[in-house]
Amino acid sequence: MAVSSRVPPRLQFRPTESGRELLHTVGDAEINWLSAEQSNSSPTIGDIALLKIFRRMSSGQHPEAEMGRCLTAAGFAYAPALLAEIRCLTSSSPANRNA
Repeated sequence: MAVSSRVPPRLQFRPTESGRELLHTVGDAEINWLSAEQSNSSPTIGDIALLKIFRRMSSGQHPEAEMGRCLTAAGFAYAPALLAEIRCLTSSSPANRNA
């Protein structure tokens, strides 16, 4: 049997600068799942953050995360700040090719 040289998928947590500081303060925050009809799952983490979990993933940057990152970096006050993102890296992901 041949051994596969394919790198298994892995998850990578990437906080933003503001998120890195704020997420250390959540500790034992209560988690509540929102019950609204929507296309993704969203638990709240205390009164500090909302975690948005997408049910369908595709390769490449997610437009919502990319826009949130740009608006947060620019200090845009009329949209929620992006605190972090979790990426799924596969063998075809640029960050995983040399792993």
